[in-house]
Amino acid sequence: MKNLTFLFLLISMLSFAQRKSKDTLGMPDCTEFYREGKIYYDKLTAEKNNIDYSTLSKYVLQDINLKNIPSDNLIIIMTGIINNTGGCAFDYMKECHHDLNITNPNYSENDFWDIKTIKKLGDITHKNIIFKRLRGDVNNTVYFINEKMRISNKEVYQYILSTTHGEADKQKYFYLPYTGIPFSLKNTNSIYLTFSNHVDNIVKTAVLYNLGTVNAQSELLTYQYQNKEWKRIKKEE
Repeated sequence: MKNLTFLFLLISMLSFAQRKSKDTLGMPDCTEFYREGKIYYDKLTAEKNNIDYSTLSKYVLQDINLKNIPSDNLIIIMTGIINNTGGCAFDYMKECHHDLNITNPNYSENDFWDIKTIKKLGDITHKNIIFKRLRGDVNNTVYFINEKMRISNKEVYQYILSTTHGEADKQKYFYLPYTGIPFSLKNTNSIYLTFSNHVDNIVKTAVLYNLGTVNAQSELLTYQYQNKEWKRIKKEE
């Protein structure tokens, strides 16, 4: 039950949609929704210049629970959003949606997953690091990152393509090997991190371990930038 509750929270954080009062045709009146969103967006992004996000990854990495990922082969799901629409376009049209990114305009997974962080994760976990991403389809399929399945960060993408590669089920995959650790695609765990930004210099990191498997676990880590450094604040239930 705890995992289901957290997954609902995660989806709520990642979605920009919100139901509002509807007109006679059943379509929402989004005027106030847009106005409130713009006010919040401006307040959130105004904080960015006073926050050093470059050190946040260090704290997130040290708080990852290695007990939830015991395998020597770790998949990192680097980007993509869990699709909760069920593929129903009409339901999507009946909701208000922000054109502005009010979830993570200051710091997102695209900022977190840089080359330094990837290498540091390998050093901390002593695991082979395999690169994947969510595509956003209704089945929430996870794909290997390769020449056909890209990510937006060009520097990180080129780095991934420079690592060791192989092929499985006609799909090319890339991974960063850890010295002395045997590589296998048959025995893996995974982590999927998403980030939401909040006023008062707060970043919440949702960590999903082993997404889509019977061993799925979840955790929410909350950090606040105080006196020029990041502090993990009270754990949320």
